[in-house]
Amino acid sequence: METGKSGVSTAKISYSDIGLIKGTYTLAHVINKNPLFIDVAKGDFRLQVGSPCIDSGNPDPVFNDGKLPPAKGTERNDMGAFGGQKNYDWP
Repeated sequence: METGKSGVSTAKISYSDIGLIKGTYTLAHVINKNPLFIDVAKGDFRLQVGSPCIDSGNPDPVFNDGKLPPAKGTERNDMGAFGGQKNYDWP
């Protein structure tokens, strides 16, 4: 946050499905598509088969999915809470 400017912030966003956001940001490997969550109304934010977020996370092997399933696709991490090296902690 810049000193003296209320509500002004900057962010660096990478490997994300950002949706529509306002503000100043730098984008790298970002998509703006429906992530196809299973059931938002019931709080189920896992990805449906066919989601554009599957295998779309950072390709560096250090971020690979730890377990298939709950991850989808290949071991390349999925964007979102259920992808990445600690995805085995999720139900």
